[in-house]
Amino acid sequence: MHTRRIHGILGTIAFVIVFPIGSIAMRIIPGRFSWLIHALIQMAGFVLYIAAAALGIKLTQEVTFGGTSLYEISTINFHPIIGLVLLAIFFFQPIFGYIHHVQFKKYGVRQIWSHIHLIIGRLLIPLGIINGGLGLYISNSPKEFKIAYAILAAVFGIAWIFVSVISESRRSRQPAVVVVEEHKLRKRSRGRNSGSRGSSDSDPKI
Repeated sequence: MHTRRIHGILGTIAFVIVFPIGSIAMRIIPGRFSWLIHALIQMAGFVLYIAAAALGIKLTQEVTFGGTSLYEISTINFHPIIGLVLLAIFFFQPIFGYIHHVQFKKYGVRQIWSHIHLIIGRLLIPLGIINGGLGLYISNSPKEFKIAYAILAAVFGIAWIFVSVISESRRSRQPAVVVVEEHKLRKRSRGRNSGSRGSSDSDPKI
């Protein structure tokens, strides 16, 4: 029971709170280090999720029904399987993010790796939140836990979606050629004044 509760708490903090905050931070924090703040927050969430997944794996080894593994029971195995798939994909997300940062710094516009990083992030967060709800369902958690989870998921989820939609809407109204020219001007400005803090080396709309 104790391990299961910690597993749930860590997973909830990671997917419902930390990951949405990290995504929002990238979009609303100005300056050249916004990408670094985004990366640090998301890596903190990733560490929390690794810990949650490790406890989840431990639970699947300790808890059996009549000697049958949880992975073999179709009515509940979806939660650990989804969790492991999410974990595997998450290991690639920082790599895609770094490639995006390097390419955006060079070209000033999103490249294919940028879109891969964005799409994966936008899929992982809601899937993780949904899987957390499934975990509460199969574990027969108390009603108050389910209500608290639903409220947190709604608040942070709606905030994340709202900021994302507003950010992308503003971005779509700015022609790509203008973005590239502004990027070139910022690079020239940094070359003349390396101490400037008002520019950004990464896409402020991730």
